[in-house]
Amino acid sequence: LGKNEVGVLACSGSMIAVNLTAGAVLNTFPGPSPDEVYYSRNADRFYGADTGRGMLVVLDGNGNLVTQVATSSGAHSVAVEGLNDHVFVPQSAGAHVGITVYDH
Repeated sequence: LGKNEVGVLACSGSMIAVNLTAGAVLNTFPGPSPDEVYYSRNADRFYGADTGRGMLVVLDGNGNLVTQVATSSGAHSVAVEGLNDHVFVPQSAGAHVGITVYDH
């Protein structure tokens, strides 16, 4: 599948990879419930930060699990810088607030 043919939906309790052309489910990854999903065209990866589990989930362009990285609870946003694919996730732990940068 080409990079533009796959989309990932964030649903309650899972991330679902869908073939956008056929409308068929390719893969369901249970567990994360991100409120947003970010796609990096350069890396051909989907990123979702799950606030409930405190986890950053990375799926490849076909919706297969690449990795999971622990974050703080409440980390629900994610962005990826386009030139070097650094991943930015806001973190909060009590009075400490900041942004963690991941490199892959």
